[in-house]
Amino acid sequence: MGKVLRWSAALGALSLGFAGVFPSVAHAASAGNDVAGLSSFDYDLGQTAFADPGLSDGGMSELAGRVYLPARPAHGKVPVVFLLHGSWIGCLNSTTWKSYQDALHTAGLPGALDNNATKFLTDGTPLPPEVKAARKDYYSSVSGWPCPSGSTPTKSNLGYEYLAQSLAQKGIATVSIAADGLNQLQGDNRRTRANLLNKQMGLWQEFTTQGTGVLANAFKSAGANILDLQRIDMTRVGTLGHSRGGGGVINQASQAYLSEVPAGVQLKAVAALAPSFIGRNFPANEDTQDLPGPQIPFTMFGGNCDSVAQGSNALIDSLAKEAKLPQYRNVILSGGVHNFFNTRWAPSSELPEATDDALHPDPNPQGTCQALFAGSGQVKELTEQQQRGIAAEYLTKYFQRYLLDDKSLEAALDASNAPMTVTKAITVPVKPEPSPPVDPGSGHPANSGSNPAANGGSAAGAAGSAAGAGSSAALQTAGAGKAASGGAGLGDQDQPAIEQAAKSTGPLANTGSSTEPLLWAGGGAVILGVLALLVLSKRRQPKNKH
Repeated sequence: MGKVLRWSAALGALSLGFAGVFPSVAHAASAGNDVAGLSSFDYDLGQTAFADPGLSDGGMSELAGRVYLPARPAHGKVPVVFLLHGSWIGCLNSTTWKSYQDALHTAGLPGALDNNATKFLTDGTPLPPEVKAARKDYYSSVSGWPCPSGSTPTKSNLGYEYLAQSLAQKGIATVSIAADGLNQLQGDNRRTRANLLNKQMGLWQEFTTQGTGVLANAFKSAGANILDLQRIDMTRVGTLGHSRGGGGVINQASQAYLSEVPAGVQLKAVAALAPSFIGRNFPANEDTQDLPGPQIPFTMFGGNCDSVAQGSNALIDSLAKEAKLPQYRNVILSGGVHNFFNTRWAPSSELPEATDDALHPDPNPQGTCQALFAGSGQVKELTEQQQRGIAAEYLTKYFQRYLLDDKSLEAALDASNAPMTVTKAITVPVKPEPSPPVDPGSGHPANSGSNPAANGGSAAGAAGSAAGAGSSAALQTAGAGKAASGGAGLGDQDQPAIEQAAKSTGPLANTGSSTEPLLWAGGGAVILGVLALLVLSKRRQPKNKH
């Protein structure tokens, strides 16, 4: 069973019982993914192995995930991104879902789900009894944790494989954490999700540095290549959270809670993908202490047709600018939506409740969506593939920059020129790093020892391929357009964020980005980026093209 990580056929689950810390059964199985040298592995330490005060009624959630490893590099260790999904239904039952949809169609009602249809349709019409009964059956079949008999975990953590593949091609591992149980147990507050991140990171820190702990036992029981998995370097860690997971990664790295990150783990970069920062059980009166400190690079990435988290974007952006974070970026996709970032939440998955969350005109022959911020009116909606292609390209370059120390990518992240043939919003421009002191003896920068991992990243990334067809000009500059004002069509869960952002930054018609920094980002950085690339091309020739 030696090369289990590279097998294309799934390995049957093996189990090993634990006493003490985890009284449950651990399961490990090969994910069987061999894309471009990528190997992946599932681990499950039990569906009730994680306890947290934020879980309802003393419930316990899972400790599970999928790890993606790049091909073995010549220089050994690889950095890692811990990825945390957001709030979604945690259990699936296609049978009762189909019965619910059939009842809707039979009654002449629109298909899919109406979250408000408990007793009445949204126009006040009483819900037909047969639809009401089918809806009740469906929700009963997917309620609780662990999932009821006949239902299975949604595995939302598997919806970002396209990101893991892109990162692996550049030499970065990914651990995509499962949080279906948190969603079932209403673990929506960002502190609970941050605690789950810390718990998982602590396990990986013990495993990668000492070769011990429950992860080591689970991998050994499945015949995994332990040395291969121990290549993960917990001193070069990035975090990427989507939706409520975005709130979780922000909270974990925040100035208020950074000290709770496990010893030995070094956070190098944080990215929040369409983050949801407020809602049930969330602390009120957020301030700058709720954001990562100035020493940690922080990027927010989302779409302006997102009907779920648009208010959070305004709140986080206003706090980041108030804090004057020197390494903060806010990237906004024109025509991007919330659910398309996760392949299991998007309509093409055909899974229960998967949907396009954007607001559309009816009819919609042009394929447009309503811009809710950073623009106004109808804009061309990106396809699922276009949105993911742009996200994967940009976020991969972002983590290359900070986990592989590839400074040649600054121009790609901050300017509107190549390699991404798009414009983008930089609401707080990144300050140039000071030049290192020169060693008087050699005439070279002091402490200029090169990082072999960084050399593998190379400036070639800055001249890499553009995002897939249709991605050109897909990013829109925040503040340059007319943002939707007031809050028409905005989701209830983000309304408090919009109100708070309006108090601190003024009307939403102005996102707070001044013309001067935007011109700096879109114009001056182009020149600086070109000059930087010319210098880098002479000082440092890459060994490879990926």
